Amino acid sequence: MLVKLKLSMLVVFSALITFLLGTDVFNVVGILVLCVGGLLVTGAANALNQVFEKEYDRLMKRTANRPVAAGRMEISEAVLAAGLMSVTGLLLLATFNPQTALLGAISLLSYAFIYTPMKRVSPVAVWIGAIPGALPMAIGWVAAGGNLFGPEIVFLFALQFFWQFPHFWAI
Repeated sequence: MLVKLKLSMLVVFSALITFLLGTDVFNVVGILVLCVGGLLVTGAANALNQVFEKEYDRLMKRTANRPVAAGRMEISEAVLAAGLMSVTGLLLLATFNPQTALLGAISLLSYAFIYTPMKRVSPVAVWIGAIPGALPMAIGWVAAGGNLFGPEIVFLFALQFFWQFPHFWAI
């Protein structure tokens, strides 16, 4: 529950699809490294989100049973888990290339430290949150060896970025 496994798996799925689109060779090791690294980085972001949202999560039926909000996990334990997951996940993503790890770090930091606190302050948070929501597509593409600034990555990022709005507003 700390890593929001279903959500994390959807994030990794979008990175995996673009990884498969961007590679010429079916690379089982690359797929596994991307999936594990992506799950760890996404899990770290979700864990930090639960640390920051602890008091609010307690108030909502949908989120009240999360480990930190319910008191089953101390904040220090969640932060330690997030730290270990983020370092391990980013190191795994770095095995592809530094740009992949950089995109993973940007996604983690923007979700946990910009989007999460901003959503209590301004509706602009939806636009900010769409960035880490769209970065997995870019992460998969760059991990496959795709150009960080090519038209393909712009298209893939934009596709996922603009999909975030109806997805978020539907929730």
